[in-house]
Amino acid sequence: MNKFIIAISAVILLYSCSEQKAVKQENQGDPGTFAIQNKIGGYGDEIDSMNYISVDSLVVMMQGKSNFDDIKIKGSVAEVCLKKGCWMNLKANPKDVRVEFKDYAFFVPLNCAHKDVIAQGNAYWDTTSVEMLKHLAEDAKKPQEEINKIVQPELELIFEARGVIFQ
Repeated sequence: MNKFIIAISAVILLYSCSEQKAVKQENQGDPGTFAIQNKIGGYGDEIDSMNYISVDSLVVMMQGKSNFDDIKIKGSVAEVCLKKGCWMNLKANPKDVRVEFKDYAFFVPLNCAHKDVIAQGNAYWDTTSVEMLKHLAEDAKKPQEEINKIVQPELELIFEARGVIFQ
């Protein structure tokens, strides 16, 4: 009986180790090394691709409001943090919307720029400090002369995503 229990334990241990190795190998070839997909192929919480609004519609809805909770948006990624994938900007008019990830709990692939994405979460206005704006520009690998031109804080529309799906 003890040999049977030991054999079953060894099989379970080998199986669990092989799953972790497969995830690591999958991510090694992907520029988004820090991004680990959920069960449905998205990142963060599992969300569906139904009942969303465009990022431009969100910008219009947020005029005169301080926040909007639990909304789903769709947009095109303008740029992404090239260090870890810890933020991305979605193209919007008149200014891109920065997407952060709730509790810094997940990241997106570093090569997701120009892809369409659906994100679910909360939107709010926030003033971003000069220090943070410079940090974000460095993460995006912008030229130093462009970073040096950042001298004033900016009011930004921020979207804190719980989950995202690329299309």
